[in-house]
This record gives sequence, structure tokens and C-alpha cells, in this order.
Amino acid sequence: MDFTALHMKDCKPRLDGTPAVFHAFRVGIILASFRFSPTTIAAGILHDLLEDGTATDDQLLHAFGPGVATLVRALTHDPGDSDEQILERVKAGGIYAMAIKLADNTDNIRTIECFELEKRKWYLEYAQKIQKQGREMLNIHPIVDWHEQELFRASKKL
Repeated sequence: MDFTALHMKDCKPRLDGTPAVFHAFRVGIILASFRFSPTTIAAGILHDLLEDGTATDDQLLHAFGPGVATLVRALTHDPGDSDEQILERVKAGGIYAMAIKLADNTDNIRTIECFELEKRKWYLEYAQKIQKQGREMLNIHPIVDWHEQELFRASKKL
């Protein structure tokens, strides 16, 4: 957690006003509540560091090993990536990358009322794509059902 806090300390606050690092910790808590492995939980906590923080691929690899670093890389949005490119990289990262994406997206959905209306609509469409891919990859895992319920609740807020 110190690594995450150190490398995210200069990130701008999220739209709901909370520090960016809180989102990282909430994603980790979601994954822990579904009893994912320590590697998956660590990657969930670190998932935004390469795109939003100051950490590098080499720092992640050195500090956490190839399992965590590979998952974080699969979840990193590179500049100019389309939604489809992001989801393809998550898919290539495997079921644990998908579980992290579902946890990340669920936490983002919970603050959707902070988005402007057009961004809400776009984000809910993106979340539906994530849900579809999550269902295909994880099938009956409870995190998929939970994400679906959160997505339904957020859709009611439009």
C-alpha cells in the first residue's frame, strides 16, 4: 500500500472528490471480498499506477514480480486506446485481469452521478461491454453477478 500511495500522491482527486488512491484500495477490497489471490488483489490495488501514477513497468516488476506486473500491464490504458483495444488487452490478460476490470468498473459505477450526463451514458455503454466480456470469461463467478447488479442500479440513475 505504501508503494501505491507513494506513486499516486500527486494524482488529481477523483470526480467524487476523494483521493485517487482511495479508488485503488476499494478495488483491492472488492477483490479480497470475493477471495481472489494475493497476486490478484495486489494487481487490483496497483491497476492505475502506470497510467495515472508515477510508477514504471520496471519498478512494478522489481517490487511485485511478474505475476502482478503482467496483470497491471493488461489493465493499463495507453494513450489513444479505443474501448475495444482496452478490452482485448484485458481479455488477453486472462480471467484475473477480467476480475480486476470488473472490480475497477464497479467502483467507478458507484460514483457515476459525478459524471456529466453524456459521460454517464458513454460509461454505462462501456460498462455493458465489460459485463458481457466478464460473463464470457468468468461465467458464473459471483463478481460478474455483482457487477451486473451495480450496473443495473447505475442505469436507473440516468
